[in-house]
Amino acid sequence: MTAKPGGNFLPLFGLAWLLAAVPFGLAGRYMLRLEGRFEKEGVSVAGEVVDKRVEENRSYDRDTRRTTRSESYWVHFKFKTPDGQSRESKDTVDSDIWASLNAGSPVEVHYLESNPQTSRIARPASFVDGYAFFAFSAAALLIGAISLFYFFGGKKETNRLLQYGVSTEGTVTSVGPGLVMVNQVPQWQISYTYRAVKGREFKGTTRHMPPDRAMVWVVGDKGTVKYDPRKPQKGLWVGRA
Repeated sequence: MTAKPGGNFLPLFGLAWLLAAVPFGLAGRYMLRLEGRFEKEGVSVAGEVVDKRVEENRSYDRDTRRTTRSESYWVHFKFKTPDGQSRESKDTVDSDIWASLNAGSPVEVHYLESNPQTSRIARPASFVDGYAFFAFSAAALLIGAISLFYFFGGKKETNRLLQYGVSTEGTVTSVGPGLVMVNQVPQWQISYTYRAVKGREFKGTTRHMPPDRAMVWVVGDKGTVKYDPRKPQKGLWVGRA
């Protein structure tokens, strides 16, 4: 059993972060462009509240196994453009503003001069949310890229050691859960020692693997290790060849 560089976890982990970066990046771009348009061409008019409602949102947290609830405060409003056309739209506001409004209440409305259908309850343009989405997207791209780089780099190193490494005997010193979890299942690692040039002893630890692959080994078991003769501290647990 060869200890593969990260198994399937790292590429899937990296790919998931790269995929997550796309919608957040697009959303951030849209939000920043929209705020910029409201700042440049937003028109303020008097409007009227038609009605309002509270919408409950639920989400399930797989880590805590709890359902969290949040509320969105919606306001349905109408207004007229200077040319006399009537428009209606909906917007979310904070709870304080929502509580101060009722059906028939006057409310200030902002709409885009070039597109009156795009409107909202008046508020200053804010770029915070857009930049926050962009920041998350950039972080997700970085995490995904590093994970894939680490995986493919490790895979290349593994293949090199398998082909050109010097074989020696290794001894298992510990077997147990590591720091990584996949689908709520802790991934395990095998720690081992081996002797290389001039009998010098080195220590190594495999990358994370499914528990069933690691549990076939116990402390004291012997297995094959391949190491780099130029850098003997670089070892690869091959196990039973």
